[in-house]
This record gives sequence, structure tokens and C-alpha cells, in this order.
Amino acid sequence: MSLRFSGFFRFLIVGGLMLVPAVALSQSDILSFEHYNEGVEFFEQGEIDSAVVFLQAAIERNPDLSRARYNLSVAQYMNGNYSEVIDNITLHIATNPFSAKDYYLRGRAYHNVNNLPAAYSDYAKTFELDSDNTDALFYMAVINSQIEKFDTAIILYSEVLRYDSNNAYCFYNRACAYKALEDYGKAVADFSSALRLLNANTDIYNNIAYCHLQMGNIRNAITNLNSAFAIDSASTETYLYMAQAMYNISNFSSAIDYYTRGINRFPDNTVLLNNRGVTYFKLDNYKSALADFDKVIEKNPSDGMAYYNRGNVNEVMRNREAACSDWAKAVSLGVGEAVESYNNCE
Repeated sequence: MSLRFSGFFRFLIVGGLMLVPAVALSQSDILSFEHYNEGVEFFEQGEIDSAVVFLQAAIERNPDLSRARYNLSVAQYMNGNYSEVIDNITLHIATNPFSAKDYYLRGRAYHNVNNLPAAYSDYAKTFELDSDNTDALFYMAVINSQIEKFDTAIILYSEVLRYDSNNAYCFYNRACAYKALEDYGKAVADFSSALRLLNANTDIYNNIAYCHLQMGNIRNAITNLNSAFAIDSASTETYLYMAQAMYNISNFSSAIDYYTRGINRFPDNTVLLNNRGVTYFKLDNYKSALADFDKVIEKNPSDGMAYYNRGNVNEVMRNREAACSDWAKAVSLGVGEAVESYNNCE
């Protein structure tokens, strides 16, 4: 499952068009203003590549044209040129070290190249300079989630919600942090708040169902999974969790049905295959279980749990040598459950 919902992100082009000052200017300065205005017009029309060309031309003629450098950085960000954004904004900050929007934009660029310490520093500086910029606070929380400091992330998400109580993304992300800490009740509450604000959403229904499964609330899990299926039947997790719900209430035939339906949609998904094999094993259908574990290993030869499971099937089918071979492979792949079984082979 994804740790976080895609966040929100907004930049405004600064200042719009500029009038040429009513003073004597060099031809180069006049051209700089003209290029800047053309760049802004292209930007506002959504022609980002052309905006970049004219904003760069404006800066080449007048490196001190502050608006052009910032707006060029915004355009470069939109084009995914994050290293250029960082270089340009760093130059801009050197001349104006108290602009919150500059630190925020550079922080987003650092974040996108996965330089988390630099991004966090810029977000913190943004919030220091502009305490109304809750976007910066939000992304500080996101970084804490990324580095698995979930308690700190929850504190920061809660602070964002104090400013913006209808921030669906923040509810979702805080729910994911609660889920990671196995605080499933609070996770369900936050996922439900996000769902209220975002309306029908398969991923949120799946997450709510997962939390209910962990709490043993099978009926609530099934209700949410049915809602997920009603929106989109193309989610691996929906099939997986519904099958697990059926397994948990000992409805093994229905569990196999959901696993099979999921496998038909996602034939390369080894989790569905492995879990169906486990369910076949539960029903003493060893031949089908063995076939599923064989397929998992064929698709992913480093899946240690599949070797362990296949070893257990081989043992029940009195294929002792094959069982020991599978357990040995499982141990070599780090499956602790296989150690005792393998030691009994010696």
C-alpha cells in the first residue's frame, strides 16, 4: 500500500506583466522586459516550453530581473527540471534570503530528487518565514512519514488540520501513519474523513477494509470492499482483502473464488497466487496448492515463503527429499519459519 496520497502543490506566477519604466533604458533592458512579458503570456497560456525560452532570454539580458528568475524556476519545475530549479532559486535566495516562496519552491525541487534533508530544511525555513504556508508543514510531515518517524508525522499533520480542517490529503496521510503504527481505530477515523471529502475512492475503501480486517471487524471490511468493487474492479488489494475476509470466516471456497478472480485480472501477482495456494492447502487440495507455489517460484525465484510453503506441501505428500530441499532454500532466503523444519531434515 502506498504510504501517502499525492499531495497538493500550487505556485502562482509572480507579478504578471510588467510595464517598462518611464525612464531611459538601454536597448538590452527594454528587450529584457519584453522577453519577460512574452514569457508570462506563454506561461498563462500553458505553453511552458516557450515560457522557459523567453524567461531565460530575459535573465540573460538582465540577470537582476528577480521576477523572471522566480517564474523561470516555476516553469522549470512544471517541466520536471528540478536541478535547474534548485540552481536558479539558490541564486534568487542569495539576493533575497527572506522570501518564503523561494524556499518552498526549492524544497519541492529537493523533495522530487529525494534530497530529503535539504527539502526538510527548506520547508522549515518556509514555515519560519510564513506561518500561513501550511503546504510546507504538510510536506515536513510527509518526509517524516517517508523516514518512518510516524509519531512526528502525526503531530505535524495534526497541526496542518488545525489550520485547514477540510484537508483530505492530510487526513489520508495521517491515517497512513496511524496504520503504520497499527493504531487501526484512529486510521479508520481519518480514512473515513478523507473519504467524506474526496467522495468514492477505491484506495481509501481498501485501506479502511484492511484496518477492519486487522481489528477483526470482518463485516465492516466486507462492506467497504463491496464499495470498492462498485467503483473499480481492477484493484489487486480489493481481491486480496476480500479473499482474506472470506478466509477469516472459514469460507474457504469463496476465498479461492476471490483469489482466482484476482489472479485472472493480475496473473503476475505472486501474493494472490501464494495465498490461494495456502487456502488450497487448508482444504487438503495439495495438488492445486503445489501448482500455485510452483507458479510463484517460477515468477519470483527469490520468494522464500513460497519455498517454505511448497516444502510443507511436499512433506504432507510424503516427498521428504523435495520438502527438505525447499526448506533449505527458504532458510537461505531468510525465512525464519523454515529453520525448525529444515533442522529436522538432518
